[in-house]
Amino acid sequence: MNDRRTLGRYDLSFPARIRLEGSQKSMWREGQTRDISSQGVYLQAQESIPVGSRVEMYFTLPEQFTRGAHVFIHAFGRVLRVEKREEAQDTIGVAAMIERYDITRRSRSKTNFGKFSRRSSLPHSNRNRNGR
Repeated sequence: MNDRRTLGRYDLSFPARIRLEGSQKSMWREGQTRDISSQGVYLQAQESIPVGSRVEMYFTLPEQFTRGAHVFIHAFGRVLRVEKREEAQDTIGVAAMIERYDITRRSRSKTNFGKFSRRSSLPHSNRNRNGR
């Protein structure tokens, strides 16, 4: 397979949720990331999602990567590939392109406990070098 990725991927495993976009009735599928970049993610899930589907995803980044803060990512994208995983018969591999996302951070410091700050991200092509 020809790898056309332009950005580095990070081998990070953390909880994820995914469902079809725009449907409040669509059931969330629980999963685990295998790797992630600012433009894509590979998830291991229990149920398949059709290729080409528009999806909504939630990720919770581990505190050891976020300097003690809880960081939540709410992303939207499209499923590019679905694979039956040979090493884990009960999971499906889902590769999705991330088209836009929002980041929410909750500080754990005493002076800021429970306070949220939100950074809404624009689509990747409209962002400057500083990620703003």
